[in-house]
Amino acid sequence: MVQSELGWILAEAKSGTTVDSSFFRPMEVLAGQFSEGSLVERRLLYDGTESYRRKGVAVTGRSVLQGRAW
Repeated sequence: MVQSELGWILAEAKSGTTVDSSFFRPMEVLAGQFSEGSLVERRLLYDGTESYRRKGVAVTGRSVLQGRAW
């Protein structure tokens, strides 16, 4: 979890190269503990090559992040 100026960001990293629906379950449970409006983003980093949104989560492949300045 990271707190931004706008609210909380849930972030999780997985070592799999294929995104599995089970990857989202812990984040769904934790998101249910937040009050309305305090959770602004959910992000999942995995060991793949694609980036997209699934189940309201920003899914990002590790290869997309390589070479980016942090």
